[in-house]
This record gives sequence, structure tokens and C-alpha cells, in this order.
Amino acid sequence: MDSLFNIIIYGFGMIFSFGLFIVSLFSYKNSKNKKIFFVSIILFVFFIKFILLSTSIFYPRLENILSISILSIFDLIMLALLFLAILIKS
Repeated sequence: MDSLFNIIIYGFGMIFSFGLFIVSLFSYKNSKNKKIFFVSIILFVFFIKFILLSTSIFYPRLENILSISILSIFDLIMLALLFLAILIKS
């Protein structure tokens, strides 16, 4: 039951982050705003993170490789990109 819940949550997160990534790319294409570009990169990193979390469910050996420290690096990258998006002028 727990793994089914994780599959649903990770699947939804993966689809949602990919959908938002595509929408933000179209928005960047229309506006050429650098802030939207950084938000697009952040959403892509979220998508990659959810892919890694999903594969760890189906391949338990990857769970050792995908430790909390590696996933924390993804969070740190997202925070740094968000910080850059806030600092950059339009």
C-alpha cells in the first residue's frame, strides 16, 4: 500500500512538473523574460528529481545511490536558481 501511494504521488508530481515546465517554456518563448527561463529550469530539475524518485521504487538498488544527500543537492540547485530568478532584472 505504501509503495502504491508513492507511485501515485511521484507519478502526479512528475506529470505536473513536466506540464508546468512545458507551459513555462511557451511563456518564455513569447516573453523572452529571463526570470521565466530560470523558473523553467527549476521545473525541469523538479521533473528530474521525480524521475529519480520514481525509479528508486521500481529498482530498489537505486535507493542506496539516491540517498538524501543527493536529493538535497537537487533542492539546493532549485533554491539557487530561484534566488537567481528573483535577483535578475526583467
